[in-house]
Amino acid sequence: MKMKRLAKFLYIYTGTKQSLFLLFLMAILTSILESFGIGLIGPFLNLSSNPDQIREIPFLNWIYIQFDLQSNNQLVLILGLSIVFIFAIKSVAYVLTNAYLFRIGFTQKKKLVSRMMSAYLRTPYTFFLERNSASITQNIIIETSTFTTEYLIPLLTASVNTIIILFILSLLAKTSLLLLVMILSILLLTIVVFEGFGKRIRKWGRIRTESDKAMIKVINHSMGGLKETRVIGCESYFEKQLDYHGEKWKKAVTLFRTSKIIFPVIIQNGLIIVVVGFVCTLSITAMQESQDLSAVLAVFVTASLRLIPSANQFINAASSIRNSSYSVDAIYADLKTLEGLIQTNTAKNNRPSFH
Repeated sequence: MKMKRLAKFLYIYTGTKQSLFLLFLMAILTSILESFGIGLIGPFLNLSSNPDQIREIPFLNWIYIQFDLQSNNQLVLILGLSIVFIFAIKSVAYVLTNAYLFRIGFTQKKKLVSRMMSAYLRTPYTFFLERNSASITQNIIIETSTFTTEYLIPLLTASVNTIIILFILSLLAKTSLLLLVMILSILLLTIVVFEGFGKRIRKWGRIRTESDKAMIKVINHSMGGLKETRVIGCESYFEKQLDYHGEKWKKAVTLFRTSKIIFPVIIQNGLIIVVVGFVCTLSITAMQESQDLSAVLAVFVTASLRLIPSANQFINAASSIRNSSYSVDAIYADLKTLEGLIQTNTAKNNRPSFH
């Protein structure tokens, strides 16, 4: 099923593979910078509380001698400024990565609208005898926007955040395996809850799409034949129809938006439980010195500041992808049909005639 969905996406997507490769390269670079900066927090705190350790570390001792520093505190200050510089570079890289992501997404929107418009214009007239103009308008305007903002961009966002999450989890694995296992249990719980909502999320997306289509159809019928509507006096009928489909749309969208709030709550509260449980476990078993514990917690807190939004963005992106899957099906079905008809019609016109 997932391979089938991927095949549909690749058929619809009209961008270049080079742009996707560059995006993932930028995401990897950003993740490396972030992980490196977070990884330096623990050692920096250790050195700031015990500067004499600098002489015991060959690399730091070499820096101390090369720069002809007068005290260990000066080197601690340099290390602190270096961490700030790394995070500043990471922030710029993060902004540029997301800007490039949006550029890919909205360029795709422009190309997809042109592709669908061109396909409709070149399709044989018989195709339109069986299709309502409301569905055509919706596919060109609404469904392409849904595909871009609710499927393509979330898909790219989820991919970028997956890279970031993997790098952060790798860092936490080197910091404390116990901490990593506890965090993974929270993420696993979130995924289980998310999977439980999977079918409902798809259903809400289908209802939203069908309600949009029905409302466009009602508006076209009522306003397109306004004179007849007034003469017959069926204004209330169209108003009731619009209200009925609007109510279905409202309910589906409300339920979907509400469900998206559940997952960040699980992650945020779960991580609070993890840090409390982690501290209690180490305190009871006396597995670690207080100085080392402070360094580990410092890394965890810093990593959590990045892990929480990344995990939230990943889950929300996955929710949007499932919710908009019906739109992907609608665009794919139309493009496949239209381009198939165009190819058949072109082949007929190019067939040599014998007289």
